[in-house]
Amino acid sequence: MRKVNNQLVESLELLLSTIGRWIKIAHRQCIDKYKELDLTEHQYKVLKVLKAGGPYKMMELGDIIHTSSGSLTVMIDRLVAKDMAERFFMAEDRRVVMVAITGTGEKALEQFRNGLIAILTDKINGFDAEK
Repeated sequence: MRKVNNQLVESLELLLSTIGRWIKIAHRQCIDKYKELDLTEHQYKVLKVLKAGGPYKMMELGDIIHTSSGSLTVMIDRLVAKDMAERFFMAEDRRVVMVAITGTGEKALEQFRNGLIAILTDKINGFDAEK
């Protein structure tokens, strides 16, 4: 059995924690910058998942983003109201509700994602400037 380097593990844990904080801060800045999109961090995450592999059954989507069906329903209602997502019934079984991203949702996702990447890039470039 291989010995684990505790210092390496602690460094990785710190790095992941720091990256998580950066992303949260960048999300907040992006939300402020793109107020007209009226997109929360969780709604952004839903749109990303829908774009990557949708459409999904509501239950599947809830499992993927680790959200209760009640919270997900409210989130999807808001995305549908903004025309960023759509609900429809599965053709084979009309009891099954499906969710997909719309063209408007794809545009909002792209705009938000580009803003998020720009903010994170600026933060990383700030580290280079400190050297």
